Amino acid sequence: MHALDNPFWSSLRTRHADIARLADGVARYPVEYAPFLGVADGGADARDGLESLSSRGNRCTCSA
Repeated sequence: MHALDNPFWSSLRTRHADIARLADGVARYPVEYAPFLGVADGGADARDGLESLSSRGNRCTCSA
């Protein structure tokens, strides 16, 4: 897989790993940085990770 096939995940697991928030195959930027998150595998059930990393009233954009 090329990094641009899943850009948010790739960035959060490499260049921005030091600020990434991770849970169950989901990585997101801290709310104060950007509204983006990435899912490791588009075919995986990421509901638990999404729920644990999201907070009420915050919107985000996902790539998988």
